[in-house]
Amino acid sequence: MGKALVYGVLGYTFSTTLESSDPANDLSSDGINYGIGVDYRITENVFLGAEYLGRRLDGDYGSVGFPGFTHETDSRTFSIRLGMTF
Repeated sequence: MGKALVYGVLGYTFSTTLESSDPANDLSSDGINYGIGVDYRITENVFLGAEYLGRRLDGDYGSVGFPGFTHETDSRTFSIRLGMTF
């Protein structure tokens, strides 16, 4: 697409929430991540990029003493970046 590179992202995320007072209470989550982005070449070595990324994570509190309780987390980010290629 000329100077623009459009791309998609699909992956898997592992996450741990650390409990500072007791490591036995650390909570683990996992799930998919997905997104779309574009990089636009400004010069031969400089580009400007933008990306939307979403994550859907699920976990179980059973590992920290609350069996049967689960949690879900939806996280969305939008980032803009300036980069260089060599």
